[in-house]
Amino acid sequence: MFEKSVEELTELGAQITTAEIAQQPELWRDTLNIYRENKEAIEAFLAEARAMGEGRLSVVFTGAGTSDYVGDTCAPYLRHAGNTDLYDFKPIATTDIVSAPRDFLRAEDPTLVVSFARSGNSPESLAAVAVAKELVHNVKFLNITCAPEASSPSSLPMIPTR
Repeated sequence: MFEKSVEELTELGAQITTAEIAQQPELWRDTLNIYRENKEAIEAFLAEARAMGEGRLSVVFTGAGTSDYVGDTCAPYLRHAGNTDLYDFKPIATTDIVSAPRDFLRAEDPTLVVSFARSGNSPESLAAVAVAKELVHNVKFLNITCAPEASSPSSLPMIPTR
């Protein structure tokens, strides 16, 4: 695909996907730099989340559509590589949280909701945050989005990834 012209890719309906793939190396470097620039704040935020209660911290990875797949990828990896004595890693789609929150969230479990979203302000993302705030006694939110200008509830730190 990378040998084709923009016109050929457009004709095939593959121009946008090819451009997205081509930008990945730079995007990963940019994202690593964003993390490095915010490392202390991220670590302080995670320490606050960890201190919310006794026992394991429930870490919910959520999103809708392709953003949901990010959590489906992170959670199994972290179950093997992360500290499962301290953290319970769970992927739960925003649509599941919104439609049946008590099937997925427990009021008494200290919870960190990590939301993956392109814009950060879709109806599903905002509704999942509202439901978790209402249901879970001790909850924090981390929103990882592609849009640094996205609006979000004030309790959601934004980590833009372009």
